[in-house]
Amino acid sequence: MTTTTRNMAYWPAIMLLFIGVFGNSGFNGIAAQSDGRGYKVQVGDPIPDFSLTDLDGKTWSKESLMGSVYILQFTASWCGVCRKEMPHLEQRVWQAFKDDGVVLLGVDLDEPAPKVAGLVEDTGVTYPVCLDPGGALFAKVTLPKAGVTRNVVVNRDGRIAFLTRLFEEAEFESMVQATPKILTADARRQNPSTRTKNGLRPSKSSPPSWPIGKVPVCLPMGTSFTIMPSAYFNWAAQKKPCKLLTALLV
Repeated sequence: MTTTTRNMAYWPAIMLLFIGVFGNSGFNGIAAQSDGRGYKVQVGDPIPDFSLTDLDGKTWSKESLMGSVYILQFTASWCGVCRKEMPHLEQRVWQAFKDDGVVLLGVDLDEPAPKVAGLVEDTGVTYPVCLDPGGALFAKVTLPKAGVTRNVVVNRDGRIAFLTRLFEEAEFESMVQATPKILTADARRQNPSTRTKNGLRPSKSSPPSWPIGKVPVCLPMGTSFTIMPSAYFNWAAQKKPCKLLTALLV
C-alpha cells in the first residue's frame, strides 16, 4: 500500500471522529454549546470587562475574580424560569463547590435593589446577587432581545468555559459535571507538579492531562493532515510516536 493510499484510508475514520465530537457546527460548538442561542460570546472567548455591586455593597469585577473559577447567573425577578433554576444553582453549584473556591454570582437584569432583594428572599438563595444597571454586562454577552436565563462559567484565566441557556436538565447537569473538571484542569495547568489523588506526581510516562476543552487526536505517523496545525508528541507509556492534533471546543 502506498503512502497516499494509506493516508486516504484514514479519512473516513477522521471524518467520523470530527462529526462525533463537533457535530454539524464544525469547530464552533458541541451539542450542549450550540450556536443560535442569543450569545455574542462563545466558549474560549475572554469574558468582557465588568464591575458589579451585590446587595451587600461588595464590588465584583473581572480583575478581582481573575484566578478564580466563577459563574455569572443572569436573572430577573419577572423571569419564571430563572426563579425555577435558582434553588438548583444554590444546592447543586453554590453549596457543592463554594468550599473549592467556585464563585457564583447572580446578575439581575436592570432592576432596583428592593426588587432584587425580593427575588433573593423568594428563591432562598445565599450566593451573592448583583445589580446590572441598564443591563450593561448582559448586553456585552448577548445579542439584542435575547432571553435572560443564562449561566456563563469563567475559568481562572478569565475565559469562558461553559454556557447555558434556559433551565434544561441535561445542559444544567453538564454544567454541574463540568465545573470540577474546569477547576482541576486550571489547577493542573497552573501547577504541573500537582499531586494526583493517589499522592503521586505525574510522570513523563503517564498519559498527558489535557485542559478542559482540548481534544487530543492521535494519528499514526506518516498520516497527512492539513486542516489544522499539528504537533508531534511521543507518549512514553506506549512508546508510540504519533501526530497530535488539538482543537479548542467553542
